[in-house]
Amino acid sequence: MSRRRYMPNKAILRSYKMTSDRGFAPNPYAGVLTLATCKPYIRKSCAIKGQWLAGFTSKALLPDEGDNVKLIYLAKISDMVPMERYWDTYPAKRNCASADNIYRRGQDGKWTIVNCDIHNQGNMDADTVGENVIIANEYFYFGIKALRISKALSSKIRIPQGTAPYGWLSKGKDAEVFIGWVKGEAERMQPMKNHPHMFGEPHGPVALRNSAPCSFRPCRSIQQTC
Repeated sequence: MSRRRYMPNKAILRSYKMTSDRGFAPNPYAGVLTLATCKPYIRKSCAIKGQWLAGFTSKALLPDEGDNVKLIYLAKISDMVPMERYWDTYPAKRNCASADNIYRRGQDGKWTIVNCDIHNQGNMDADTVGENVIIANEYFYFGIKALRISKALSSKIRIPQGTAPYGWLSKGKDAEVFIGWVKGEAERMQPMKNHPHMFGEPHGPVALRNSAPCSFRPCRSIQQTC
């Protein structure tokens, strides 16, 4: 019996739905897309270099859209950085818009949150259990210009009904067709100046519902869910 040949060039796409989009998780600023908070199970054990990660809208994010699905971002995972190294390795992510480099680990092994613009102590355990930060140098972030996915196209890939802690996988030709379609749509859009592959700001007014305004403040802010 012949063994099934492994094809390393076949695309693997992991999809999940987002209930918040503030440019924080993921953070597409400073020339690289990072996922340093939220989705702890994906960051800890599911993200693999070379695979693609896709974040879609949910009813919680866009309730008026009903069952219609839109793509907020697509990113190719280029690296995984342990959270304790992220603070020193990516200093630009401490001060960029919706900064996500907010946790620092002391010599005693305890985590400290240094920026509570969006997440606070109430989020720290869930964020740090993810252990890693996803890094993507190749990415397409659409934000409020999220791409509407046709029924025909969405039927080819596995998009979860809920937020899916581990995401849902699509592999092979169907994943490649979807990724190729996104790249084609991106070529027809005008990127935002100074933001590579960015086509729109986050869904700020929607994501901020029941949340405090975004401005730097001491770590006593309202907890923002993912």
